[in-house]
Amino acid sequence: MTAALVARALPGSVFEWGLLDGSSALVSPVRGDAGSLVAACAQHELALLLDGRSVGTLTASIPAKTQRQARVAAPYAIEDEVTEELDGLYVTCGPAEEDGQRTVGFIRKSDLDALLAPLAEAHVTVRCLRPDYLALPWSPGQWSMLSDGDRLLVRTAAHQGFVVDNDIAAEVFARKLEEGAPERLVQFGEGVLPTALQALRCTRQALPGGPWSLLARGVVEPVGIDWLPDSFPRPRTARRVAWSWAAGLLAMTLLLHIGFLVAGNARLAGQISSLRAAQAEVMHTAFPEISRIVNAEIQAAQAVAALRGAGTGEASVLELLHGLGRARGDDSARLRLLSLNFADGVMSVQALAPDIGSLEGLGAAGDLPVAIEILSVENRQDGVVGNLRVTGQEVAP
Repeated sequence: MTAALVARALPGSVFEWGLLDGSSALVSPVRGDAGSLVAACAQHELALLLDGRSVGTLTASIPAKTQRQARVAAPYAIEDEVTEELDGLYVTCGPAEEDGQRTVGFIRKSDLDALLAPLAEAHVTVRCLRPDYLALPWSPGQWSMLSDGDRLLVRTAAHQGFVVDNDIAAEVFARKLEEGAPERLVQFGEGVLPTALQALRCTRQALPGGPWSLLARGVVEPVGIDWLPDSFPRPRTARRVAWSWAAGLLAMTLLLHIGFLVAGNARLAGQISSLRAAQAEVMHTAFPEISRIVNAEIQAAQAVAALRGAGTGEASVLELLHGLGRARGDDSARLRLLSLNFADGVMSVQALAPDIGSLEGLGAAGDLPVAIEILSVENRQDGVVGNLRVTGQEVAP
């Protein structure tokens, strides 16, 4: 986050804030009311830390397939653990941990609305919102603790922690340790450890810039839990921008695809028109009597059927034999029939002749009622065998 304004809510509707440039924060933050904070946010996005004393976190098992479903079910998961009415609380939850548990966070709606109303009215972009104790550095197995005036900020897990006043710290820590002690404790800044914590392995880290410098740097870590209500205007995050780009690219791809389809359809329509024109030309050449082509295939079949019906009938086998006999003429003794088949007005004949010339001389006379076609010739020792096709034909008067 570059050039972001980091602010922390303090009791009494007071805020302290400073500019974070990505590497360091102002050591001495500015303090003021909500109006002054809004004016400071004129050119910057806001990362806001809530006063941890107004925020609570609990662990609960929420069976849900999506994060959205988990957030809807979160209030009912802590109903028996809180003393206030659920209608008066803003409840959210974090992602499922390895053990299936989720951290549920809650804050009074009245407190959160009073805090965010001036920011929403001024259209301030809130980049992230979290309790101040979740800005402390943390690693697994560790408790992080910061002494801040009359209170202690403690982060116990990735999304959990609490704030306790110094005068009741010993009692609260004793109860927390009964639930489970950390492997180590990291204490930031100065201060005396509460009695209950003195037996823990502890590491101290000095804070020359005070608590503010530590919290301001920690606010850049991933939030983990969305503490911002759905009713508050959301910034255009990088993820939403990416989705916008993806939607734009998808729309462009669809438009290009549709364009290619339209162009392809136009090209195919042109080819179909050319084929129809060529088909019409062929039809008019073959069947001049057809003036209007509706279905070329059906019309051609009908024309051929009409031609066949108008033609002469099929010749009988006797007529074809008679014609073949006339075609043999004087060479009948030299031409011997080997086989004969007849079907559909066509007679197939296999004949033995002394030479090819004898076969080619068949039907030389122009007044024969048959047409003889030599299909193939096979040489043999005693002559040639010809496969003939004999069909009827009209004889000119």
